[in-house]
Amino acid sequence: STSSGDGGLLGVWQRSLVYSLPAVLYVVHNNLIFVAHVYLSAPMYQLLSNLKIIAAGVIFRFILRRQLLVIQWMALLQLAAGLACSGFDDS
Repeated sequence: STSSGDGGLLGVWQRSLVYSLPAVLYVVHNNLIFVAHVYLSAPMYQLLSNLKIIAAGVIFRFILRRQLLVIQWMALLQLAAGLACSGFDDS
């Protein structure tokens, strides 16, 4: 028996189970990054990875109903414009 009264080995497994889903998602995310590097050029990968920032800004504003500063809106618009302009390069 342990001195903290956590239920022994079963308690350790129950506490560890909380971290299993984030760990699995992290492994899947890292493997998808390697797949993306195989199929995308480096500049295109970098621009598409910026979609995370744009999505976070939209979620922050509209779903969480929080305000963005003007400079934050400008940054999101610049990222979106860069992403849109990169599609014209593939001629």
